[in-house]
Order: sequence, then structure tokens, then C-alpha cells
Amino acid sequence: MKMAIKNLESKVVNEINSWDISLKHNGKPVNYSDKLNCLLYGPGIDAVRKICDSYEDSKTPQTDFSQLPYEQAKKEFMKQYLLHHLEKNDYNVKETAESLGMGWSNLRQHMKTKNLKVNELKKSEKEKPQLFNPIAIVEETFNQYNGLFSPLMLNNFLKKKKKILSERLSKVALDIVRKDDSIDGLYAQGYFELPFQWAPGKFRKDYVNFMIEKYKHGPAIAEVMGMTYGSLRGLLHQEGIKLREI
Repeated sequence: MKMAIKNLESKVVNEINSWDISLKHNGKPVNYSDKLNCLLYGPGIDAVRKICDSYEDSKTPQTDFSQLPYEQAKKEFMKQYLLHHLEKNDYNVKETAESLGMGWSNLRQHMKTKNLKVNELKKSEKEKPQLFNPIAIVEETFNQYNGLFSPLMLNNFLKKKKKILSERLSKVALDIVRKDDSIDGLYAQGYFELPFQWAPGKFRKDYVNFMIEKYKHGPAIAEVMGMTYGSLRGLLHQEGIKLREI
């Protein structure tokens, strides 16, 4: 899917111009920025455009928690939070528990209540399509340019600095596409890197505040959250949110 990105070329050129490109000549480091920058513009723009074009197709649909009643939102959030950290630790329960600062038996109990089974998760992981990998896109793009340029120093630079080059251009591309993303809802991703002892509580409070901001009036808020107005008042008191705020 082609994305119309304003100023993509100038952003890539500005990024490349900020690099200090040094290569050794006769055993001594020499700055070749003025000679190599212009040769990197084309491949760099090509690589960043490919990342932007493939970004939308790679995005996994996310749950908008503002569309769920309160109790269901809490349960689904915790399930996604645990699943994220299990994936991050290759489904090793002990390592996941350690990274979250909790006992592995406690984590197992949470997994049981959310019906998260390691064997099933590993099996489904193998069936997933290949993950979006912007760095690999940059490296593959630059591989296509290897040998096309006559200056030996450029090919030498690409061979030695391709990983660093890929990381920098990947960041340019991701900054572009993420600024283009408009967020109209409440999603779990922003909470994934919070510690376990903070993430659920912050999510609950943000969920309530999001509903207050969106629906304004107590009875309307209670209805969309799937609870009585009295229960909502109790929840607001528990979360330290004053009723006058709605």
C-alpha cells in the first residue's frame, strides 16, 4: 500500500547529512561525508519509502478498550499485557515472571485465569506471518545497491556500516509513519512496558478518565461501562476521581 508522505525525501536527506562518515585510508580515519552523502540519498530514500509502504499492511488490529465495558476491558487488558511479555521472553514463564518482578507461580495463576497456555501460544506463534522488520527492509534495499557504485569507498562503507545505517533510517521511517497514525480510542500498547505493579492500575484509571472525557455525564458513563450509576460512583471514589469532575 503506497503512502503519500510529505517531505519524505528531505527528511532522509537531512538525516544522512547529519552523519559523520569516517573510513580508514592508508590506516588513518578520513571523513568522507562530503563524498558519500550524495551517493546515499537515493538508496536511503528508497529504503525509507519501502518501510512506509509496508507499514500499514503489517499493522495488527488492536482492541479499542473504550468500546468495551469496564469489567471486560480489565480482563482483556491483563490478557494482552501478559501475552506481550510472554512473547517478549519466548514463552519462558520463569524469565517472564522475573522480568515482571513477580513469582512464577503467581504468573502461572494469572495465565490460568486468562486461559493462556504456553504450548498453544508457541504453536500459534509458528503460524504467524513474518513480522514487520524495518531494519531488514533497509538492509535488503542496500544489498540491491551493492556494486552499483564505482567508488570503492562507498561499497566499503556499506559493508562495514550497514547495520548502523539501517537502524538510523528505520528510525526516520517509523517516526514518519507513527506521526501519521491518528489515535481515537484507548489501546493497550502504551502500557506494555510499565511494571506489572503499575500497569493494571494506570490502565483502569485512564480508562475511567477516558470515558468521563468522552461521555461527560454520570448516567451515560455508567451505561457504556456496563454498571449502575451507584457502582460508578463507588469506582470513582476508589480511583480517587471526584464526582464533580464529570
